Parts: sequence; structure tokens; C-alpha cells
Amino acid sequence: MKIIFRSPLLTRYFLTVVLAWFSLNLCVYCLYLDMGNLGFSIFLTQFLFGAFEIPAVLFSMWLLEIFGRKALFIFTLVIGGLSSLLIVAVPQEHALAVTSLAVAARFFLVWAGSVACVYIQELSPTSVRQTATALGSIAARAGVLLAPLLNMLAVYHWVIPIVVSSSLTIVGGALGFLLPETKKTELPETAEEAEKNRVAASGSDSPSESNTL
Repeated sequence: MKIIFRSPLLTRYFLTVVLAWFSLNLCVYCLYLDMGNLGFSIFLTQFLFGAFEIPAVLFSMWLLEIFGRKALFIFTLVIGGLSSLLIVAVPQEHALAVTSLAVAARFFLVWAGSVACVYIQELSPTSVRQTATALGSIAARAGVLLAPLLNMLAVYHWVIPIVVSSSLTIVGGALGFLLPETKKTELPETAEEAEKNRVAASGSDSPSESNTL
């Protein structure tokens, strides 16, 4: 853990992915716990939630190699968060529209969870990769644990859990612009290599380095 937080670069990478992983799980389980208020039968809604998890995972494995990690990280989190947030704009009597938005949000957020799991490992040097992945997984589980507490705030207004969890997810996706692309790149072995790679990448457009390459 000291290696991660000694490096400003690794700290930024780590906290960005961890926030996204935490918020997407918070949002997914807030939707899951609110399933009875979506209008449809809870059994049908549960079936749809489960059925759409399969293509979410399969799409993740395939499209990560086509579009890369950064684009999918941002896209899935932002679209998932927006789909969840739009639920508050639809009247509750329109059960089909509300359930469709909830299923779409869960689809993209489950997809985002797969991307985040891959991304945090590729952003972390080999010396701390397992530690960073474990800490990220703990943060994701913390989102799951806090979801029931956040859902309790619905006694004050039913939109509070959705707005809070969706907004955090959208912010987490937007922060993905701060991350580098790791598709088909050589992963660093140490924190020092990660810092050097970042410096080299930021200065790769200089004439002297271009001539050297």
C-alpha cells in the first residue's frame, strides 16, 4: 500500500478506478433493492437483470480488445449512470419505461465492473498489482454494503438513492479521462517504471524524441 500512495501517479490511477468501482456497485445494488418499485413483477425484473448480465460480460471480453480500456470505462459508466438517473424523470406508472431504464443501467454497470477489474490490474505495476486489485475489490464491496443504507433515505424522498448513486457513477466515468490507455501496452514492473513511462508518453511529441525513435 505504501508503494501505491508514495507515487502521485499511481495514487491518481488507483483512486480514480476505485471510485468508479465503488459507485457502480452502489448504483447496481440500489437498483436491485428497489426492484419492487419498478412497476413490473419482481420475478420478471429479476429474470431480466440476470439475463442481461450474460451479454454484458461477453461484450466486455470482446470489445475491450477492439475499443480499448479507457473508452469503454468512460462509456459504460456514464451511460449506465445516465440510464439510472433518467428513471427519476419517468412517471412511475410507466412501468415498461422505468424497468427498461433500470435493466439498461444494470447492463452497462455490470459491463463497467468487468472493465474496472481489468483496468486496475493493467494500470498497476507488477509489484503492487495484487494489492491494488484487492483494495479495489474491497471498495466495490463497500459500495454493496452501503447500498441498503442509501436506500433507506427513500423515506425522505424516493429519488435520493437513485440521484446520489447515479451521480457518483457519472462522476467516476468522467474522471476516466485522467487515465491512460493500456490496450496492447507493456505493463510496468515497478512504480518507478510507471512514472518513467508516463513522462515518456507526455513528452513523446518533442522533436528530439521523435528523431530518436
